[in-house]
Amino acid sequence: MEDPIRTLADVEPRDRVRVTLLNGEQLEGRAGPVEFEPQRRVRIELRSGDVDHAIRYEIGAEYRTDDWETPAARRYDVEHEEGEWVAMGDVREAAILERSSDREDRSGERL
Repeated sequence: MEDPIRTLADVEPRDRVRVTLLNGEQLEGRAGPVEFEPQRRVRIELRSGDVDHAIRYEIGAEYRTDDWETPAARRYDVEHEEGEWVAMGDVREAAILERSSDREDRSGERL
């Protein structure tokens, strides 16, 4: 199993990403925004669903004392009046399911 930090560091905006939490729950969505600062922090927001019913997740970790902390996932809770981020758990693994560049390459294809 590859280190999730290595995978998260390779994510580009609009890539389709899936993360698996330690409890086995899987989160999936399109990445954007993506922030990666080597040996400082990584933060990726994932969105799934359509515009009217979008679900937002945030995956993040910081570099501390010569090592990365375990990435953690949060979900944006729109049910509260002002909205808030709710902790979901630590990330066990991450995978890039589809590259945004792959989608762009196929944009001119006809079915």
